[in-house]
Amino acid sequence: EQRMAEAETALREARAEAEKVLAEAKETATKQLQAAEGANEQRTRTAKEQVARLVGEATKEAEATRSEAEQLIADARAEAEKLIAEAAEKARTITAEETAGQLAKAARTAEEVLDKASKNAKETTKAATEQAERIRSEAEAEADRLRAEAHDIAEELKGAAKDDTKEYRAKTVELQEEARRLRGEAEQLRADAATEGDRIRSEARREAVKEIEEAAKSAEELLAKAKADAEELRTAATAESERVRAEAVERATSLRTQAEETLERTRAEAERHREEAAEQAEATKSEAEEAARA
Repeated sequence: EQRMAEAETALREARAEAEKVLAEAKETATKQLQAAEGANEQRTRTAKEQVARLVGEATKEAEATRSEAEQLIADARAEAEKLIAEAAEKARTITAEETAGQLAKAARTAEEVLDKASKNAKETTKAATEQAERIRSEAEAEADRLRAEAHDIAEELKGAAKDDTKEYRAKTVELQEEARRLRGEAEQLRADAATEGDRIRSEARREAVKEIEEAAKSAEELLAKAKADAEELRTAATAESERVRAEAVERATSLRTQAEETLERTRAEAERHREEAAEQAEATKSEAEEAARA
């Protein structure tokens, strides 16, 4: 029974250990998956924020460049208008030829300034566009790199979680095998205990029957001896009783004889005393009569 109890205790402990390991494996896998998902989400958010920041910076820079280009164009137009106004002012004071030449020169200068401003604006816009495109490409590449890195980390964590889960499952299977082995040992111990109990009960039954038979035999022997002793005592008692009765009869006879003798002696003594008393009374009476006569 103690071995069975120990086996059942070991079985319960193995089951509890298996359930504990399985629960820990599930909890660890869940935590690792949650951590991986959290890290992936964090990296994705970081990548999105970084991309948004880079795009915002590129957009701001493009807007600033566009503003600078528009300002250059406005400045060029203002300069051209100023030159045209100056030329018109001068045209009022000089001859028509000079006016025509100066106007043509002013127009060319204005066109050159305008062309230069437009060219600078286009170059600035192109550079800003290229810069924005480069920044956007770098941001997209960085986002793709961060996304791929997050995916790789997530896959790595999932693989580690799967490996841990496999290890825990293997440990669980091992503990289950151990539990089955202990269960088998417990069943075998239970069967052995049942067999041993049957054997012990059978031996106890045989021993009890043997003791009962021996006790019955001893009781019969004691009964026979008691009967013999009783018969012997009865015989002895009968003989003793006869002897005692004979002695009693003899003693009674002797006592009766003694009593009769004593009675005879007593009667004789009484008769003698009576006669003496009568004689004494007669003598007393005679003395009294004589005294009366005197």
